[in-house]
Amino acid sequence: MENTTKKSTAATELTYTEKELAAIAILKEKAVGAENAKTYTELGISTGTLTSLIKKANDPRPMAEGVERVNVTNMDVEKEVVVTKTLKAYYID
Repeated sequence: MENTTKKSTAATELTYTEKELAAIAILKEKAVGAENAKTYTELGISTGTLTSLIKKANDPRPMAEGVERVNVTNMDVEKEVVVTKTLKAYYID
């Protein structure tokens, strides 16, 4: 039997993708500080991108040289949402 070792493909340093960099720019413009927290729909950023930023903020691996770690967090908020739907209305003519 052949002895093979699997090499790790995990990055030793973290960097941000283009989508993450765009999301960081939006967050810096619209949502700095807990008092200015916005939902993903208000920010126009996908939940996947936001989740990735949160994971990288808490990842123990170092950031790549020249890349500053951004501490993205989330919190639960209550918002009143009004929804307008188009429905069928029936009548006798």
